Amino acid sequence: MFKSETLVETRPLEIGETDSKDVVSSDGKILGKMTGVWINTSNWNVEHLIVEMDKNTAEMLDLKKKMLRSTKTALPVRYVGVISDVVKLNSTIEELSGALTESKV
Repeated sequence: MFKSETLVETRPLEIGETDSKDVVSSDGKILGKMTGVWINTSNWNVEHLIVEMDKNTAEMLDLKKKMLRSTKTALPVRYVGVISDVVKLNSTIEELSGALTESKV
């Protein structure tokens, strides 16, 4: 007899309502505000920060604008340098081009 294995698909868990912090690139430009995080539920690691993008930055990065609300993106944590009163990235805005994905919310 074969043991039945349960295959569980892991999806990221989005946690909102975090303290809103400015997200600043390594060259001092404001990307927007961190509004939440995505957590990988298989290992419980934070994988992405949810960033509500500044309008000008979103346009510069050619991100889609929502009709009635601001653009939210998922920023991989590998681009985060330090989190304190602000989220300071280890990359410039230009280096982030193509690294941001649209948040599902």
